[in-house]
Amino acid sequence: MRLYPLVWRFLMTFTAVASALLPTGLVGAGEPALVTEAEMRLYNPVIGPMASQPTQSSTDGPEILWVLPEPSHVVRSPLDIQILVIPAGAANVDWASLRVYYGALRFDITDRILAKAQREDNRLVISKIKVPSGTHRLLIQVADTQHRQTQRERVLRVTGLQP
Repeated sequence: MRLYPLVWRFLMTFTAVASALLPTGLVGAGEPALVTEAEMRLYNPVIGPMASQPTQSSTDGPEILWVLPEPSHVVRSPLDIQILVIPAGAANVDWASLRVYYGALRFDITDRILAKAQREDNRLVISKIKVPSGTHRLLIQVADTQHRQTQRERVLRVTGLQP
């Protein structure tokens, strides 16, 4: 039995899957999307009904407030995200601890977020993020200078592109 056709088929399949997962997919024209449609399908397959409730994990760490987009709104891409982190007591926000995860499988997109983010005191502002239409789950984790970590989740519903 010749293995060449099997190896060739495997390599072609692997190449197709790998190229679909690379973060170079575009949503409309211009800059690359924060997540590609392939990543959206892979890392965010199902969002349960309880996931739409923004929950915070810690009561003694910093408080994370999602300022934009508002929770009940369906937004268009590109969108703006603003997050306010309020440290507890005399502690400060430890921005080096910031992690942002995407989807149910918690795909780390921290570097992609930081490449577009601006930090203003305790506010993180990310402008003009392109994402495909659909439902997106983001989880942000941050700690304070006393190493108390908090995380908060937000489900975003995105439809179409802004004109």
